[in-house]
Amino acid sequence: MKKIFYIIFMVVMSMSFLACASNDIDTKAEMIVIQVDNGKKEMIDVEVPFDPQRVVCLNYISIDILDKLGLGDRIVGMIKNGSVPEHLKKYEDNENIANLGGMKDIDMEALMALQPDIILSSDRTASKYNEFIKIAPTVASYIDYKKGFYNGFKENVLKHTTIFNKSNEVEVIIADYDKRIKALKEKSSGKTAILGIFSGGTFNTLGNNGRISIITTDLGFENTASDIDVNHGNISSYELLLAKNPEYIFVLDKDTAVGAEAKSAKEMLDNELVHQTEAYKNNNIIYLEPGGVWYLADGGITSMDIILKNLENSI
Repeated sequence: MKKIFYIIFMVVMSMSFLACASNDIDTKAEMIVIQVDNGKKEMIDVEVPFDPQRVVCLNYISIDILDKLGLGDRIVGMIKNGSVPEHLKKYEDNENIANLGGMKDIDMEALMALQPDIILSSDRTASKYNEFIKIAPTVASYIDYKKGFYNGFKENVLKHTTIFNKSNEVEVIIADYDKRIKALKEKSSGKTAILGIFSGGTFNTLGNNGRISIITTDLGFENTASDIDVNHGNISSYELLLAKNPEYIFVLDKDTAVGAEAKSAKEMLDNELVHQTEAYKNNNIIYLEPGGVWYLADGGITSMDIILKNLENSI
């Protein structure tokens, strides 16, 4: 029944759009061309509305950016799966913003009913790109880690500020972040580290092309597990930590970040093997907190401030 409704709704929406376009072409919103991910990690040129008013956010990065730009009141729909970072919780609690489900189970009927000007999706919803663009122009918001964490962050912020005509408003913020990155690099460059993430109760090492890689690609830590180049990491043993014996161990607790039932990273790392590492002995096991910011909203403007503060207070 839902599928039939979905098809009928799409036909009605298409006919309505065509009728409006033919009767009132002069009122069409101004459009701009930007590059977007077509769902296959291929960048293509697409027309999107300039300064759109009705915005759907299917990721927390875009909500963070719009919030910082003072445009949060334009959000008409978002994912509400109970794991939104604390500084964005006011949007999850806002009853005027429609609940569109979770990142992997978007309520398409509710999404269509909102008639958004633009959909800000994510890398997690990339497979639905062709469905989204039938409803509204779609832009995936995420950090392209392969360009370097911080460069990917700035590129993504620029994309948003270009769409919403707010580019000048972030120049001072970015300049401040540049200085803070430089100061952190002066303290950490050349030191050795392992990047790790706890997922499903297991410790996974991370490479330089994925999450939390700002620590190596931008701060200059030498990743002793740099041959592992995947987003969620490879399952590793505590023996590996002792064998590599880096000066620092950086840990992201994904389980806690998404509300999964599992022992915390701190509990799991409190063991005899880890206690023998130089990082433990020198109090250099750094927990990346809040985990929800690092894992779910790492490309946001306020989130970047939180991330830098976490590192400034730890290194």
